[in-house]
Amino acid sequence: MRRREHISSRSCLLHRDAVASIVSILGAVFLAACSSSFTLDRPLTPQPQDWLQEGGGAGRGGHVSVADDDRPADIHHGDVLQGDVETVGPAVNWEYSQDGAAGRAAPLFVDDAVLFFSTTGMVEMVDARSGDEIGSVSCGWFIHATPAVSNGHLFVATAGADPLLFCFDLAGRIKRYERRFPSVHAALCAVDGGVVVVSRGGRVSFFSTEDSAAVWITELEDVVAAAPAASDTLVVIAGQNGDLTACSLRDGTKRWRQPTGAAFIAGPTVRDGAIAAVNSVGTLVLAGLHDGELRWSRSFDQPVWQSPAWRGDTIALALSGGDVVLLHAADGRELTRYALGELPGAAPLFAGNHILQLLRSGQLMAIDLADGGIEERARLSRRSETPVLVTSYGIVMVDEEGEAVCFR
Repeated sequence: MRRREHISSRSCLLHRDAVASIVSILGAVFLAACSSSFTLDRPLTPQPQDWLQEGGGAGRGGHVSVADDDRPADIHHGDVLQGDVETVGPAVNWEYSQDGAAGRAAPLFVDDAVLFFSTTGMVEMVDARSGDEIGSVSCGWFIHATPAVSNGHLFVATAGADPLLFCFDLAGRIKRYERRFPSVHAALCAVDGGVVVVSRGGRVSFFSTEDSAAVWITELEDVVAAAPAASDTLVVIAGQNGDLTACSLRDGTKRWRQPTGAAFIAGPTVRDGAIAAVNSVGTLVLAGLHDGELRWSRSFDQPVWQSPAWRGDTIALALSGGDVVLLHAADGRELTRYALGELPGAAPLFAGNHILQLLRSGQLMAIDLADGGIEERARLSRRSETPVLVTSYGIVMVDEEGEAVCFR
């Protein structure tokens, strides 16, 4: 009996040791999988024409220079334009499969490299000429917010149970720091050598590249998913309580608040001392940047989920009903509208003498501002809500499964 008890006890000890070893091995594997290192084959140094954040700049203007089509736009004025849609079959430069599904986080263009962000938390860097991967890093949790590049550093904010804010030095090819920060759904805003980061719970913070501690923090009693926009002195946040709030970039002090009566899903855009923003019920307002005073408002009586684009004296807006509307920035009068008949997938983009409009179906439509002509420039095989990226190597589009295509 004693021998049996001894054998039994020994067996239990061996069993416990085996279980402990298995747990240790599984733990090591898990930690190895969760602690992927930052790899980059070559340094990336931002160039003047690079697309370093959502909307192209801190003001979120949504316009890109196109070398072979950059003449001044003589906008066609008229009623609703249906137009015959011309379908074109563009050549494909390259294709790339992301680690996981894509969301609304827009790809960025830095020093001839395209940076992709997936909901799995992966950052993948691809050579813009060939489509070959040149770097990657796992950020652990979901990436819903478009990252931003400021002062040569890539800032990435995540969402999840243990969300983090990362700062990567793209020239030095090292991770500068990571720190805990509440879940972020709003695109980061690169301005003044750092970034403004707004959590979903309304924490507004400014971070520099030097230190993981925030330069300043301001708390808003709001839920924020819309991208903030900034000038050189103020940042404006659009919240789901329907307020526009301006904070000082110097110390985060709240300067003014302008209520609009409905939630903001889309972020504002800043230009020429004014701010344009459209709320979820389709009311577009234009207010003074420094005082918040309302200059004009216009209601479209239908939901709007995409940010306005603003170039010169023209504001472009994509309505949920399928129309793209052009408005005069000075007084809000309608210049013309184009009936695309499909739900938009992203904000309109001024590109040379055209407006590029991604449809949720995965079609990319080009509207000629001079004659009102509408043509299909490219088409994905699946739906998409990831903003398109215009580069000198082609137009990069990403479908909802994370399949990216660079169309010539």
